[in-house]
Amino acid sequence: MNFEDRIEKLREDAEATAEAAEHLRTKSASVNSRVDESTEGLVALSRRVSDLSRSFEQSQSEDSSEPLLDAQAELIAAQAALISAQSDTIDDITRRKNVCAQTGLPFLAGFKEELIGVYEDEEPDIRKSTGALFFDINGLALFNDTFSHDVGDEAIITTAEIIVGGIRAGDKAYRRYEGGDEFMTINRRLTNQSNIDLISERITTAADIALRGLYVRNLTEGINDEADKEVIIGEHGQYIQAVGLRAVGLNCAPYDNSEDFLDALTSGLNVDKQTRPGKYDGLMNRMQKPTESVVIDMSSAPQLRPA
Repeated sequence: MNFEDRIEKLREDAEATAEAAEHLRTKSASVNSRVDESTEGLVALSRRVSDLSRSFEQSQSEDSSEPLLDAQAELIAAQAALISAQSDTIDDITRRKNVCAQTGLPFLAGFKEELIGVYEDEEPDIRKSTGALFFDINGLALFNDTFSHDVGDEAIITTAEIIVGGIRAGDKAYRRYEGGDEFMTINRRLTNQSNIDLISERITTAADIALRGLYVRNLTEGINDEADKEVIIGEHGQYIQAVGLRAVGLNCAPYDNSEDFLDALTSGLNVDKQTRPGKYDGLMNRMQKPTESVVIDMSSAPQLRPA
């Protein structure tokens, strides 16, 4: 390959690598800085290749061999950096697919995988000592519609933190799907159903206080007069009471496989949604629950302690 062909090959390789870096940059925000650096280097390298080409055309000599070798070495280094960034991007995309970026919790696929492991475990008592909780934020639409989706996001994150803080060492928490208001936990070392009921009660009690407090804080934001606050809180009493966290908990032992267990768990929460008052169908419609006097503890949710 003569010098002119080598110049052209180098130019093509540099342009192809620059295009790959640009494509990669659109895929993952977490590696943008690395890809940006690679892209900038490749742009500079492409200019050097063009300069070498013009120099060759003018001189028709081999004097440019040394800078050409330098450019080739830089291109190889840039391509290696790009390959590394591509690997990071694949890992990042996989992580984002399986883990909720908003809460840091794995999605339903992780829950199912853990549950399958419970039923495939050869330890005879593992099912008896394992259960799960299925949580649903009641009234998330109230946060979104009354205030903003940013406040709704705060409600989701707050709930996730309370759930994670309320489970015990060895237990795991999950978010059912991106954008949803449902969470799940796998709970180990249970002695009986009342054990998981205690965990559920602790978490839902803390979440009710925190979510209702969040609603009231946003409702009364900018209002300094305490009497005015009380009036507004009283007028929104039915909405405040509609906000909270519901939960259904089951032990794995009575079910033959993970699919039957998951069906029972989700069905249990669906039944609870239909029978428990407080369903929200729109900002201005009335709650099924009658208006009542509301007392909100504006302090933070109570410290969660393992059962």
